[in-house]
Amino acid sequence: MAWYICLTYISLLVCLSSLLYHFVKIVKLGNPNDLSTPSGNAREAMLYSFIGAMSPTKKESAYLHLPTYAAGLLYHMGTFLCIALLIAALVNLQFPQVVNWVLSAALVVSFASGVAILVKRMFSKELRQLSNPDDFISNILVTLFQVATAVYLLGGAPEAVFANATTSAGLTASSGLTAADFAGVTVTASAITSAYFITASLLLLYMPVGKLKHAVYFFAARYHLAFFYGRRNVWPPKIK
Repeated sequence: MAWYICLTYISLLVCLSSLLYHFVKIVKLGNPNDLSTPSGNAREAMLYSFIGAMSPTKKESAYLHLPTYAAGLLYHMGTFLCIALLIAALVNLQFPQVVNWVLSAALVVSFASGVAILVKRMFSKELRQLSNPDDFISNILVTLFQVATAVYLLGGAPEAVFANATTSAGLTASSGLTAADFAGVTVTASAITSAYFITASLLLLYMPVGKLKHAVYFFAARYHLAFFYGRRNVWPPKIK
């Protein structure tokens, strides 16, 4: 096993262990100590908290920035896709080339969304004042991870590249060609593969110490909001 794949396995273990630690801490805290008399049902508010309340029309100002809101959705969807593809790569699950092309095209869109969000944060005076280094580092790492995933799908895995190259050329094993005949291609593929796993490792190691650990706290925050507004019979909103 290549060293960069071992590094990714270690990074994934560290990341999951840390996120599990944060999750256990949240669970041990239990529900908020709310002494008010409940007038609603918090359980009914849970579904609304994770679905209805996420609509831009239900947020304070998101409806005023719909392009940014849409870019954020695409960016997060691309991130989830990249994580799933990383797991697939670690278990050596390969897809047909046409599927790789489709997935890469989708990641190009999410990558562009991430770049747009980063540029807006850099050049918007209001956002710069609200931002800290962690905001920029997190965005850059995730965006690099997305583009690295897209490139890996198209040009990584040296063995797959050799197989695709021979097939595309209409050649078979009987032609007598070996990977050595495609040395330049396979060397490039090896560089792409190593860059991909190193980028993934950096992201996994940074996740527990930066804002990216909101992958855990997001769900806790939505739960607590539902608990608070559900008890007060505010969520889900009543249809008039």
